[in-house]
Amino acid sequence: MSFVMRLLLGILICASSATFAKNAKVEHDYIRIPLSEVTPNFVSKYGFIRDHVIDDQYAFGYVTKQDFKRIPSVVLKNLTLVDAMKWAHNDMDPKTLQVRPAHATTFGTPEPYHTYETLTSELKTLGTQFQSIVTVASAGKTVEGRDLWYLRVTSQKLADELKPKLLYISSMHGDEVVGKEMLVYLTRDLLNGYGKDARVTALVDHSIVYLMPSMNPDGTVHQQRFNANGVDLNRDFPGLDEEAFSGGRAVETQAIMNLHKANNFQIAINFHTGALCFNTPWDSKPNGSSDLFGDDELMQAMGNEYATLNANMHKVNGDNFVNGVTYGYEWYQVLGGMQDWASFFREASHATVELSDVKWPSASTLAGFWSDNRESLLTYLERGTDGVHVKVTDAQGALLDVGVDLSTTKRTLHYHGYVNRPAITGSQTVTLSSPGYVTQTLNTTSSRFNGEFQNVVLVKN
Repeated sequence: MSFVMRLLLGILICASSATFAKNAKVEHDYIRIPLSEVTPNFVSKYGFIRDHVIDDQYAFGYVTKQDFKRIPSVVLKNLTLVDAMKWAHNDMDPKTLQVRPAHATTFGTPEPYHTYETLTSELKTLGTQFQSIVTVASAGKTVEGRDLWYLRVTSQKLADELKPKLLYISSMHGDEVVGKEMLVYLTRDLLNGYGKDARVTALVDHSIVYLMPSMNPDGTVHQQRFNANGVDLNRDFPGLDEEAFSGGRAVETQAIMNLHKANNFQIAINFHTGALCFNTPWDSKPNGSSDLFGDDELMQAMGNEYATLNANMHKVNGDNFVNGVTYGYEWYQVLGGMQDWASFFREASHATVELSDVKWPSASTLAGFWSDNRESLLTYLERGTDGVHVKVTDAQGALLDVGVDLSTTKRTLHYHGYVNRPAITGSQTVTLSSPGYVTQTLNTTSSRFNGEFQNVVLVKN
């Protein structure tokens, strides 16, 4: 065999081995461990993935079965293996971890939780029934070939290029499914309310609402947090020190990155369970004055409003929680999370909302969660249409690529011609800049978008 042939064979073998390693299923153990043991060294050495459990004594989370075997006996004696699904269904006492026989039967069957099949069927039915205002599409396929369905809800009252885009995603952790049902309920609300409810009609006319109920349907089918290959999708996005679209990601992660790449979302939320709170950037770095998220004032206002409208969430206080709102990093650090990636690289104001202390509660509780969250969900979408609305052209009327700065924020957002810049309602000083043109600053008023723009013409340098 020639040297070239041997070289090519070696490359193929290495590539095949790398693909196998990437696609091989990784299995995890769910553990309870004293908070004092969760040091940065423990997290990095054993790959501990902390779960969203609020407890003043213990942390809960995952390690791979391989890493579990490496944990020294001095730590193991204080560590407890937990049945992940019994925990998710609230069938265990949180302190003693004893299974509660009287409670163990209350979860019942998965219905009326949607299965992948019933979710697919309902979304397609809604797409047909309300085809004038909704499009059902797939962002891509999962490891096991399931579609990542999303809905695009908007009317044709305005051209799409004029409207702000708003995004809700749920269940990137497959065993956290309350949000999946909330987005189905919200979809029904928007579609059935259009033309009947003035508030819903205005939202559908003046924005484009994207709803993805299930980002990890494989995980839900297998009743696990991870995707079918054992990847935690909320640790799989590029970090702030990486390239925005760096490769080597799970197919589900890539699908969401491509969805963001194709759309400039104004605001976004991804929904989880396991705690009850509104979580704001940053997750991956301290929120000191120099590192504070550039739109922190806006995010805090929107987060406080979401939590205030959800009475149970608003009661959560103590440690790093104030009336149901927390900074991610101050709760616990997450590296590779979707929230920070979208906020940093895609200029979205992206939050994480934890809907329930119980990860996968009885289906009989879903109506109560909808009652708790409906007003919050609708109001947050409306806030995504609040802001500065400006059309920026040159002297000949051609739309310009423009950077937009507000005096109340610390980050520049970028638009092509039509600017819907999220901002707290009220007076705003806005600076508009475009390469080759004289920068212009104007005083305007932030308001709810109604389809109209303030016209601004930039002159060449």
